[in-house]
Amino acid sequence: MLLFVAVAGVLRWAPWDSTRGSALEFPPSDSYFQVKQDNAKANSPYSFGGMRTCVLGEATEAVVVRVELVNPQGGVQLTAWSVHLIAGFPPAYLGAENKALRELGWPVGGRQMVARCPGGPSKLAVELRKPTNKWAGASAVKVFYRIGDRQAEGVFNFALVLCEAEADSKTIPCPDLIPKNTSG
Repeated sequence: MLLFVAVAGVLRWAPWDSTRGSALEFPPSDSYFQVKQDNAKANSPYSFGGMRTCVLGEATEAVVVRVELVNPQGGVQLTAWSVHLIAGFPPAYLGAENKALRELGWPVGGRQMVARCPGGPSKLAVELRKPTNKWAGASAVKVFYRIGDRQAEGVFNFALVLCEAEADSKTIPCPDLIPKNTSG
């Protein structure tokens, strides 16, 4: 099984404005990343990780309460999500796996904590499925979280594409879901 990664823009973290209060750290809105899972089968779990975040400001933690796909296409479904500390939690790295998050040892569902920067960066992982063997995907991942009494949201411009099953990626293209007007 092949995995393709496309990056547009430069990986850099947005400067934090302390006047906004505590917040989760997200990449800037002009940075885009894409992962394509080749030969993705219908109704099979595909887990993607590597979305790093942490709490900026005075707060010591945030609670992620919901995760959604942005611009879902082809019937793609977000079936699970997980947040964990990078240090001391196996696996420390998750790229793309044809397994459910639970099978990989990641806690799923409910409200999950994100630790404070810089000592405890956390990673977000998502599990996707698609209803057919045709391609499906989403252009980004939106995270809804709470810090104290304040609710907020942020977006990882991390496009996830489950390519057509049994397709030859050299002859049957798997679409790009990152915006065409980005530089990289």
